[in-house]
Amino acid sequence: MFFEVCGIRGADVTDGGLAVHAGTDAALELKLSCRAARIEGVVLTRDSVPASGVYVVAIPDAPHRDNEWRYRAELTDQNGRFLLRGMVPGEYRIFSWDSDVDLNWYDAGQVKPYESKGVPITVEAGDRKTVQLKVIETENASQAKQ
Repeated sequence: MFFEVCGIRGADVTDGGLAVHAGTDAALELKLSCRAARIEGVVLTRDSVPASGVYVVAIPDAPHRDNEWRYRAELTDQNGRFLLRGMVPGEYRIFSWDSDVDLNWYDAGQVKPYESKGVPITVEAGDRKTVQLKVIETENASQAKQ
């Protein structure tokens, strides 16, 4: 499920907020939808073996990164499979990191070095998309395994 908040003249105010002033003739429309998108797939190691117990994270495009409720994260199962539910329509990058990586996905500065390794994907209401990912190896994860 996802929601939209439309303010004056149908403008989406979910990200930017809404200012209401006395004497203004304005309407607020809330839309709830059970047609949220889903992204599923499999994560592989660099040796093309299913990666179990690794994080898969959907990070929204730059204008929406301040909205933590747009992010989705799941751990893969024993077969490297994952399912991200409740995706708000929009553009995302999908990443997979080892579960012991010390990374704050909400911090654009920490994600920036890995930006090119994310898989871009666009979802619309009701979409069901499939993607295959490779685990991103980080310095922290590599050092932890030594």
